[in-house]
Amino acid sequence: MRIGIFHYHLKKAGVRDEIQNIANALDEEFGRELKVQIFAAIKKYGKDSVKIKLNKAKIEHFDLPELAYSKIKSKSKESFLKTAEKICGAILSKINLKGCTEAEPYVLYLNNVSLGKNPKVTAAFALLAKKTVKMKLPLMIINHVHDFADDKPAMMRKLTYCTSQKDEEFSQKIMYPKTRNMIYAVLSERDLKRLSKKGIPKKDIFVFPNAVVERKTNLTKRQLNKKITNFAKRNCFSYDEKKKTVLYPVKPIKRKNIYEALLLLTLINHIHENKYQLIITLKANSKADRFYSERIENFVKKEKMPVSMYVGSSIHCSIANFYAVSDMAITTSTKEGFGFTFLEPWIYNKPLFGRKIPELCKDFEKNSVSLYTLYKKLVIGKKKTDFPRLELKKQEAVVKKALNSKEYCKEILKNNKMFRLFGNKEKLSQVVKKNKKAIIENYSANKKVKSFLNIVEKTKKKAF
Repeated sequence: MRIGIFHYHLKKAGVRDEIQNIANALDEEFGRELKVQIFAAIKKYGKDSVKIKLNKAKIEHFDLPELAYSKIKSKSKESFLKTAEKICGAILSKINLKGCTEAEPYVLYLNNVSLGKNPKVTAAFALLAKKTVKMKLPLMIINHVHDFADDKPAMMRKLTYCTSQKDEEFSQKIMYPKTRNMIYAVLSERDLKRLSKKGIPKKDIFVFPNAVVERKTNLTKRQLNKKITNFAKRNCFSYDEKKKTVLYPVKPIKRKNIYEALLLLTLINHIHENKYQLIITLKANSKADRFYSERIENFVKKEKMPVSMYVGSSIHCSIANFYAVSDMAITTSTKEGFGFTFLEPWIYNKPLFGRKIPELCKDFEKNSVSLYTLYKKLVIGKKKTDFPRLELKKQEAVVKKALNSKEYCKEILKNNKMFRLFGNKEKLSQVVKKNKKAIIENYSANKKVKSFLNIVEKTKKKAF
């Protein structure tokens, strides 16, 4: 089997990890019969780039700087298409079709090409799809949509104005080509519905969720606790290894709804007499996200909350280590692509508490994952406003008031009957076991590779 995999970069992040997961699973399935080509901008991102590694299969990395994120605008549609044509040619020249046939075609696996991180790359792959059909090459394309440009106004604008003039029809054509050798993959049923509204027939879209893989610990609890303690002291955070730990394994960005996480910690500590602390693992990247993150950091330090931020970005170890020192995980996110946090804690035998995203969680619940410990709303005040709808100043004020008033905590708890996590421990223990089993059965790397090969078979029938 020959497969080519595209992503803009190989920086350590969600999509890159998923590429590694699918590559590992294919490596196990095909061994030396597997030939993998990786197309990405590599040197441009320096030390942040982490190449894909395999045990048995032959793997080649092609460093194409033109595939990197880009804000460079084209002066005209002609110059835009000229650059896209060059990128298309560069990729085609590297694709190795040796031994490929219509029965055993080359599989080109694209990741987030329609997101708008580089519209010329989006156009290049649309051109490549048309060219390979015209040339009757034994090549098929799986276009995996992890995220939608519609959710990111800056990205959507780049695509709409990619030729220097507003052209929505053109942008949609390059984002979602309809060639017979291309099929689409999405993370959820919700995304399938969204993509079908773009004009892609449902029969050409497959739900292809991420794999949830249990990592191994590479530090003892004692070692990690010492590292976190030292990190917290150096950075003026609060961490006490004798306390119970709540884990929120995310970047502190606005859609992760961090003030609500701080409120949950405060309410948990109200119930359990200040026995809990919170770890938020990662650092924010963009300027806007850093502004929000620093605001959270300043608030946490000013109020002397038992919170440590950015620990995972500074202490380089497997996420398994952070679950090992934690007693539970939380999620307060209001928007997700796939939603790792809804599944990952159970794999590490930890319960999850927090906010549900109903349209996303339906898929998990269909696959026998119980999420009874999640709530749909956390209402505040007489108007019973859902917490994320409050302005940030008001969110801060709510958390601050809860920190300083037991009566206010009681009022919030009275209005929100969702703290069942701290109720029936025996039931929760059983749910943790059942959820882990359900996740392994439905979201393992082995399950993912079977789904991938099924998509390949379906695409072959359509493409040739």
